[in-house]
Amino acid sequence: MRAARDDSLSILSGRLPADEGTALHAWAWHRDADGALLPARLAGVELQNCLRPMIAVARFVAFAAKELHDRRDWRGCIAAEAAERGTLVAGPLAVAFAKEVRRTAPFVPMLPGWAREDVEVDGQRVPAGGRVVLDILATDTDERSWHRPGEFAPERFVDVDDYEAIATFIPHGGATVADGHRCPGEKLAIAGLAVAIAALSDARVTILGSGLRVNRRRLPTRPASGGRVRSADGAARCPVHVAWGPRRRGAPS
Repeated sequence: MRAARDDSLSILSGRLPADEGTALHAWAWHRDADGALLPARLAGVELQNCLRPMIAVARFVAFAAKELHDRRDWRGCIAAEAAERGTLVAGPLAVAFAKEVRRTAPFVPMLPGWAREDVEVDGQRVPAGGRVVLDILATDTDERSWHRPGEFAPERFVDVDDYEAIATFIPHGGATVADGHRCPGEKLAIAGLAVAIAALSDARVTILGSGLRVNRRRLPTRPASGGRVRSADGAARCPVHVAWGPRRRGAPS
């Protein structure tokens, strides 16, 4: 936090350059409705909020690697989609796969909070200010709301544009961003996860089968290895760069 705040102060003083169009520049020079620059601490918080979703999504990528390893048919379809579209970004099948990873992964199984008013849930009274827990994983896999809830089935999200309209789909919190507990970085997380899924699906990337066990007693959890990958040709280089790096002519972006 202090580093982000200090960066903002350094930019405003001219000691640290920041190119226009970058998040660093945008938040350092952002003005509120009254035309005033944001306090340095607040600008730092907002800058971190641009990074946090992509850092957290790395755990979802580990779960995605596990699911892709176990589902070669989906992996092949996503790879073909990326090649046909000429880009790793926003492929409908990759996005659907990303949403199903988020529905089934026990990364964030619950969110704690306080009751804003006296409520009764399943016969249990919770007074205002009492502790409550939103069971995210159970809601996302409830048999009363989902068809075949225990199965990993990305096809359920194909052609579903407004996923937020599904009240029981809450991997990033419930309700809305404006007045609920839904994460404002959710769409960034989906976009980043879908790109990672498309990259991992390439046949030139090998997803190692060892270390994919998930310890559900651990919080937060992930596949034990974190989802290790190698170049399919055995080269000691980044496998994703080998498959999608700029040095390969005609490589999709």
